[in-house]
Amino acid sequence: MTEPETKPSSDNGGNRQGYGLITGLAIGLALGVALDNLAIGLAIGVAIGVAFSSAAGKRPEDPNT
Repeated sequence: MTEPETKPSSDNGGNRQGYGLITGLAIGLALGVALDNLAIGLAIGVAIGVAFSSAAGKRPEDPNT
């Protein structure tokens, strides 16, 4: 029996959202170390990461339609 061929997915929205969250957490961690308060830094990082993830998940509208 042969396995069905799988097509590569062209939707990388999940990966982009993950990268946004990781980037935000890295920024927040750096802020937390700089401010000597990791809890505040990570909270800010999560907020930044959610903003990046939200922006990465949106696709611009096609002006030709």
